[in-house]
Amino acid sequence: MIVRVLASKIKHAWGLIASVVTQVDGVKEQDREAYLTELLYALLNNRAQCHLRLGPNEVKTLVITRFPVDRITGEKQLLLQSYYAFEKSDDNEWAENMQYAVDLAKKEGCTKVIFNSLNPKILEMANRFNFKEDYRMYSVDIGGA
Repeated sequence: MIVRVLASKIKHAWGLIASVVTQVDGVKEQDREAYLTELLYALLNNRAQCHLRLGPNEVKTLVITRFPVDRITGEKQLLLQSYYAFEKSDDNEWAENMQYAVDLAKKEGCTKVIFNSLNPKILEMANRFNFKEDYRMYSVDIGGA
């Protein structure tokens, strides 16, 4: 079963959310406080959402979503910002998770489900579910402020 954590219940799941997203999203230690503050604010104001796949006695997966609007096309998208499986998911669970995301995106008037990741397992699953690579982003640290 997949459930959305209501904004009014985020405080109960915040410890779990904070520990997962800082690992999954590769947040640098010096950016951690600002990152978590922005995420908490977004979750409490429904600008981001937390979804949990629940097993009989445990949380199996955690996903943070947002609904950005493409600045060029004006299209609303479902962004899978953070995804974490506490244990290996089988193909059936992956398919159910993807169907949940597609259904949510359609319900919210989105035209695409998007994500970014460097995790090879996530990229492999993206290929299996017909995602296509739109672009790659690279960076170089130049120092400064």
